[in-house]
Amino acid sequence: METPYDRIARDWNNLRTDFRPGEKAIFDQILSSLPPKSRVLDLGCGTGRPIAKMFLDAGHRVLGIDESVSLLKLAKQRLGADGAEWRYGDLVEFEFSDPEVGDFEVAICWDALFFLKREVHRRVLENLHRALRPDGWMAVTSGGSANPPFTDTMFGVEFSYDSFPPDEMRALVSGVGFEIVKADWLELPAGGREKGRYVILARKRAGGGAVT
Repeated sequence: METPYDRIARDWNNLRTDFRPGEKAIFDQILSSLPPKSRVLDLGCGTGRPIAKMFLDAGHRVLGIDESVSLLKLAKQRLGADGAEWRYGDLVEFEFSDPEVGDFEVAICWDALFFLKREVHRRVLENLHRALRPDGWMAVTSGGSANPPFTDTMFGVEFSYDSFPPDEMRALVSGVGFEIVKADWLELPAGGREKGRYVILARKRAGGGAVT
């Protein structure tokens, strides 16, 4: 089924080529601690640029999952399959093969979670937690304001958005079983369509369990 991103794939590919302010420092912090050839899960990988590319260039292995066939084709064309696998999958219901469960050092959901209804956000975070080895890194962005769900357009195509406010998002991440390392604004709310963008960098607790 065609997604909104399928309809804007060419425009998005031209737009999203490099890091936005504040983003690269998050991934530099992760990269500085990784052993060679670490496994990275990029959920909502898009075209693979710039995040998956950064990890591949550093010699790590990436599994990119996305619901847009068009974006996945661009990722494969741009970045190839050397150390990377580009897999079509639902961002909520994606399934790992048995060897992949608990096999990743890094799990990323970047600028993807806020396209999903907030009632499934915990399930996505639980899946990311399940994918990680103990002490593995998780990086996720969410919307920054306490707003009801809304729609807006990008390149003339309508997208739906939904998010928890930052305090609830932090509680959700901690409750799933992560220890938060950093939580901060990437973009402050500015009114209108600019609801803000919030990042959480966390690690899976060594014990692995969620807080009950």
